[in-house]
Amino acid sequence: MSFASELENLASLWDRGDLSQAEFEKAKERLLSGEVPEVSPTTEKSQP
Repeated sequence: MSFASELENLASLWDRGDLSQAEFEKAKERLLSGEVPEVSPTTEKSQP
């Protein structure tokens, strides 16, 4: 996702009330600093 799209998504979440002002500011700062959100892949363990 592009920088602008990420910022628009954050703003949308904040507008809907899904993020508090503090959460929005923290996420925006992380985005502006170039940090990539941590994504942990989900893996299913196969049963023998």
